[in-house]
Amino acid sequence: MNTSRAAAEAVRARWPNAKILIPWGNPLFIVPLLRAGFPKHLIDGSGLDMIGFERLPEQQLHQASTHRLYILLNEYRKFGLDKPLLPYVEGTFVPTEPGAVTWDEQADLYHRWNLVSLAYGIKRFYSGWFAFDCGDYYGAEHYGGCGIQRRIPYADPKPAYAHYATMTRALDQANFDRWIPTGSLTTYCLRFTHDTQRYLGDMSVTVVKDPGRRAGNQAPRAGPRTQAHAVVYGAQAWPAGCHSRPRQRLGLMGEST
Repeated sequence: MNTSRAAAEAVRARWPNAKILIPWGNPLFIVPLLRAGFPKHLIDGSGLDMIGFERLPEQQLHQASTHRLYILLNEYRKFGLDKPLLPYVEGTFVPTEPGAVTWDEQADLYHRWNLVSLAYGIKRFYSGWFAFDCGDYYGAEHYGGCGIQRRIPYADPKPAYAHYATMTRALDQANFDRWIPTGSLTTYCLRFTHDTQRYLGDMSVTVVKDPGRRAGNQAPRAGPRTQAHAVVYGAQAWPAGCHSRPRQRLGLMGEST
């Protein structure tokens, strides 16, 4: 507490416009300081280090859960800082070395971690979706083998590379709107709005799992009374052009539950 305060006072005095992030690590490290009355003028937010690895991004509150952001945001609100600056500075790392996850699983985990984080209002991702696997010994362990392309000089893309391209295209300048109920505890739907179109909402959407196809391609735009069929491979589909609350039917291809 005293060390953080002294360091923050020095930074604020020397660089008054600089953003002070405490900590640069575990997001809940700051909670005891906030509860102890850390000076509000000496903190702007936290640098998030959420490693993830092979864990499910949607797992419930736990030591390394993405949903720790729920606790963090509520603690900041109690502290009196409603909109803290929360950039990702490390993590998530999703390795594809032997014994870790497959290339397809990596793509799903990166994608879902990103979407859940966006739903919590995180907008700065300085980590995650790492460009390449590391080429030295570091690339043989669970931090360095997490690139969305293989190591240089190969640099051939993994499926996560296409997932990243699709996600950034679909959500460019879009804002999170709300979670949409799907009637399932394992299938999730997030709605994002844009100045000119809306994603994942406002139409009847049949969400199915088809192991014969890859997801990531944007579905055709639909009008307010149009029924669209979004084929999901693993985790993601991107129906667009919506205007009212959707209805969902979940199940395998040709089935509904």
